[in-house]
Amino acid sequence: MAGIKWDNKALDRLLNDPEGDVGRHMGRVGDRILAGAWAMTGPSSGSVGRRLYKTQRRRSGGQELRVGSSSSKAYWYHEGTRPHQIVATVNRLLRFNVGGQVVYAQKVDHPGQRPRPFLTTPMRRVIR
Repeated sequence: MAGIKWDNKALDRLLNDPEGDVGRHMGRVGDRILAGAWAMTGPSSGSVGRRLYKTQRRRSGGQELRVGSSSSKAYWYHEGTRPHQIVATVNRLLRFNVGGQVVYAQKVDHPGQRPRPFLTTPMRRVIR
């Protein structure tokens, strides 16, 4: 295009830098998703809620925004589980509270857990 001069450095900053206009918008979107995830998990979820994070960085093809939980239980919390058996391994006994009483057992039948999509639900809300 004759007569038009591109400032490639400014254009790159606008589109690909987390501090550029697009990057700041992505950061705000990530903050909203993170807030929604926290609202769905909260302190009662244990490590899943405590380990929520948001990261944003420049990549070769643009930018990357990640919102998630670094808890090893996050997948099961998000997707749910079928009924399953838990068997003690390390100490040979499981310890938990039932109605204020401490109970010990070698194995328990867990009833399963319904899915709690704490990441996809807020993401869909923010994107709409």
